[in-house]
Amino acid sequence: MNDPLLDLAGIGSVGIMTAPLPSEGNRLRDWDCNGAALLKWLRQKNGFYAFESALHVFPIGTKDGVMDLETWNHLDTWRDTYDGLANGYLFFAEDIFGNQFCLQQDGTSGFEAETGAVHIVV
Repeated sequence: MNDPLLDLAGIGSVGIMTAPLPSEGNRLRDWDCNGAALLKWLRQKNGFYAFESALHVFPIGTKDGVMDLETWNHLDTWRDTYDGLANGYLFFAEDIFGNQFCLQQDGTSGFEAETGAVHIVV
């Protein structure tokens, strides 16, 4: 069966993190979302850019100068500016306009940077 997320990783840039997925990745299963699907994706390519860098998928792990998945999801990185509208989501990617892609129990959603509106994408 074809997996569109794995296909997307296949056409993206080289992985942002080239080392094997760090153990922090195992915590994705514990987050209140569909983290197992994201973990499968990041095992193929741990963070990348696609579509002429219009899409940025955050990696797991730390590296100088790289925004990682865990830091991006801290409340004080950017989420607190949305007064709770960003709560309950695991943000894993962003587009060139700052719109976010996130996971929740019901699937993958888009989060509009300008309004904070959320819509289901998968």
